Amino acid sequence: EPDRVPKHIRPSPALAENLREAIGTDDIDGHFGLEIRFVALDGLGEPPDVGPYLGDIPEGAVVGPWGTVSARGSFYHFARQIAPMRDFTDRSELDDYPFPVFSPDLDVMRSRAAKIQSSGLTAVSSYINGPYEQACGLRGQAEFLVDLASNERFAAELLDRITGLKCQMARAQVEAGVDVVWIGDDLGMQERLVFSPETWRRFIKPCLERITSAIRDASDDVLIAYHSCGHVEPVVGELADAGVQVLESVQPEANDVARLKQEHGDRLGFWGTVGDQSVLPYGTPDDVREQVRFRMETVGKGGGLMIAPAHVVEPEVPVENVLAFFEAVEEYGEY
Repeated sequence: EPDRVPKHIRPSPALAENLREAIGTDDIDGHFGLEIRFVALDGLGEPPDVGPYLGDIPEGAVVGPWGTVSARGSFYHFARQIAPMRDFTDRSELDDYPFPVFSPDLDVMRSRAAKIQSSGLTAVSSYINGPYEQACGLRGQAEFLVDLASNERFAAELLDRITGLKCQMARAQVEAGVDVVWIGDDLGMQERLVFSPETWRRFIKPCLERITSAIRDASDDVLIAYHSCGHVEPVVGELADAGVQVLESVQPEANDVARLKQEHGDRLGFWGTVGDQSVLPYGTPDDVREQVRFRMETVGKGGGLMIAPAHVVEPEVPVENVLAFFEAVEEYGEY
């Protein structure tokens, strides 16, 4: 147990603007005393030319370093994703695709991590999405799920190529000196996994094990945090077996959070647990305080909790509920 339960929040851009106005400063992290800061990862190079795969892209769309395209949506910060491999039919097409060449400036990254740590804060790597998420971005989620079921050699080769790059990225964060490497894959829907546990074990878990092994080869000390939205209870123990030490986002609408603590709290810490599908947008400030209190008594007991909303806090969440979250952490967060 530390002296207090640490805390975190990731507000959406619109909510962040409302928060800044309410608290009278642009420094949201500093104002609320958040204990972690993120170390940006660069080195993936310039975006490739995706014209041969997609033709003309929408005006204002942004091409990422993997060739995935993010087009402007119609609601707040949400965007429409366009997958450059959506028309691929054979794994031989992967040979000509312009995958990123990773070449980070480790000196710059080390200075970013050291600046955070010199302030007494914890340096966490910026999120490194996993091979499954990246494959969905490249191929399209529906298309890649079909690949897993009926085009297995293509799916396995795409995951293999992605995983090699993800290992390089994770190792670079370790070499930069971060305290926590934050990786993940969105494995869950609201009440079940996206795919069967058997499919996860066959295709996705080996990729995770390669990445955690790459991290461990670089350091025995760094913590490995793993993000997944949705219902993940069927594989949480196996995530720990694969080297995960912190589970994030621990979505309470989709998981029995107290049971996860009871069954896996000896091996896993938990980051999240406060409902941003439920209590934060639709509850009262008192409802928010009560959920924070309950999380402290259950998941926080004995240590191993960084309390936070279970994902990005969306624009419709009242500022009063965000303030109530931090007030409750201050009131109930002492050990």
